[in-house]
Amino acid sequence: MIPGSYADGLRALGVLLDGEHALALSIINDEHAVLVTWHTRDGTMARRRFEDEELAELSRQAQGLRGLWATLHASLQRLRPDAAPERLTGRGELLRTLGQVLDQQGLHLDAVIEAPTRYRVVGTVGGAYVQAVYSSSDLQAMSREQRSRRRG
Repeated sequence: MIPGSYADGLRALGVLLDGEHALALSIINDEHAVLVTWHTRDGTMARRRFEDEELAELSRQAQGLRGLWATLHASLQRLRPDAAPERLTGRGELLRTLGQVLDQQGLHLDAVIEAPTRYRVVGTVGGAYVQAVYSSSDLQAMSREQRSRRRG
């Protein structure tokens, strides 16, 4: 993944891994590819390497889904204002929000490691090593705030 485009790339990976029911994922980023490892439902370890071109295609597909989820969310909100579809707070949305934060910080991403309630990020900013932890609840709150700003 290229610095400055983490939001799209991480969202795409999140949507894909939600579909795989992945648990405890790790994302390792190098200059030309991304290596993703995770545990499957039955506890086995899975891994997949995404070349830049594959990740770009996944990003385009994930962006196409964005309008669909927004429509479903709006419909559900009319029926049940207190409800939120899982997809809007799923891993794709959390990783997109995390990617936006990293893009804003100008971070060069080396790795994202998922724990049950948080994401640990490792990378560099201006040549300095950075390690940070983002809680899932904070990312959900940031995502809700961004959605409300977009709506107006």
